[in-house]
Amino acid sequence: MSSANYRIPSPTVLVTGGNAYIAQFLIDRLLTDPSNPTIHTTARNGAATENIRKYFAEALSSGRLKIFEGPDLHKPGSFKEALEGCTSVFYTLCSMSPLNDFDGPEKSKESIKTHIDSTMDFMRSCAAAKVKTVVWTLSFSVTGPAPREDGRAATEEDENKESTEIYFPYFYGKALAETEAIRYIDSLPEYDKFRLVTINPFAVIGPLYKGSLLPSNNNAFMVQFNVTSSFMFDVSYGFTDIRDLVDAHIQAWKVESAKGRYLCVGSVRRPLFIRALAKKEFPEYFAHLGSFVLPRWLVSWILPFVKQLDVKSHFMHYSVSDYKFDCSKAERELGVKFRPVEETMKDSIADLIQCGYVSKPKKSSWWWFW
Repeated sequence: MSSANYRIPSPTVLVTGGNAYIAQFLIDRLLTDPSNPTIHTTARNGAATENIRKYFAEALSSGRLKIFEGPDLHKPGSFKEALEGCTSVFYTLCSMSPLNDFDGPEKSKESIKTHIDSTMDFMRSCAAAKVKTVVWTLSFSVTGPAPREDGRAATEEDENKESTEIYFPYFYGKALAETEAIRYIDSLPEYDKFRLVTINPFAVIGPLYKGSLLPSNNNAFMVQFNVTSSFMFDVSYGFTDIRDLVDAHIQAWKVESAKGRYLCVGSVRRPLFIRALAKKEFPEYFAHLGSFVLPRWLVSWILPFVKQLDVKSHFMHYSVSDYKFDCSKAERELGVKFRPVEETMKDSIADLIQCGYVSKPKKSSWWWFW
């Protein structure tokens, strides 16, 4: 066969949970990628399948996209068919429900164990399918749940040594799952090992995907608690633009030297900044809102009286310090260029308004004095 007639076959990739916010944007980006990949995606049930069909009808009809209905992280081996023939995986799912410090150690232990077991089953399935690359959407919390006490910016080298089964157990479970996955891959024979890259965002916000507001999209949270809430805690939040996050995933897949963690937090802001921006850019919706915020000194005074006094110092530090992240590794190795936070916030709120998720206030609203 002459080289003129030889064509490099297009890759086949799996994007888990195709009905979720991050996965939707990933699929959309992959459909326009020059490598022309065939995309497998999964849906837990018929309702999820119908949503995927609604958004990606053309790709499904052309054969570029294929849905595998039924895989469930709680069912061992259920991703086997979806993984068949795939060289790369975008693992965007999480089997662990959000936990808080007051759920109790027994519930936390059970949820964390289930999460680790399901993660490890998926990693074993990837190894069995001879996958070469797994890009895993994880969390900033693998480097620690709260702002660092020494005031420096968190980096990929930091470890979450603070979380436990009673203090930020959700973050504890994510950190343990990552540790177990790395240990498993390292234990494999060289010919079975695969490249693992973790992308670690904070709260993911940005444009909606074709008007769909999903639980995995933090836009509604951002508006409710930082813009329209009658009062706000003066704590800092990290934000990751969905478009930057997808850039990081795609580059982690393409750049063969990429390996390990990549923090992906575009900005850190307090609620007053977000409210001020909303009032300036969308005055007909938010100009009536005041600027009341629960001061940090009051928060630090109240928190020692929380139910679980053994974690009071952590809560206090979380509430009175600002997060800091050094994301230069993602910028340097993956070429990610983080958008200005103002652009992200404006696009997020504009889509919520355009799609009818935010309404103009009633003239008789009694919240004006806040």
